[in-house]
This record gives sequence, structure tokens and C-alpha cells, in this order.
Amino acid sequence: MEKDNFLSKLKSAKTQKKMMTIYLDKDIAKKLKIFAAEQDKTMSEIVEEALKEKLQAV
Repeated sequence: MEKDNFLSKLKSAKTQKKMMTIYLDKDIAKKLKIFAAEQDKTMSEIVEEALKEKLQAV
């Protein structure tokens, strides 16, 4: 992902998103980082997609 593209996504996300801090097991965090890079997405995007899927019925 290009730096400018990433920064523009980050800026637009800040206006629409709520920042949160979470704690993950170090192995999960490592897998998340690798998976996000492979998908050319941010870790936040991956976590948000997973939570949306998990919380769909709520």
C-alpha cells in the first residue's frame, strides 16, 4: 500500500471511527500483522471485519 493512500485512509477513518485500545496474545498479534500485510489492509480493517462478522446477530 502506498504511503499517501494509507495516510488518506487513516485520515478519513479518524473522522468516522472511534479509537480503542485492545490487548492481544502476542502470537495472535503477530498473525494479525502478517495477515493484514498479505491482504494489503490495515490491522484495524481486519479486526473490524472480523468483529462485524462475529457480532452480526447482535
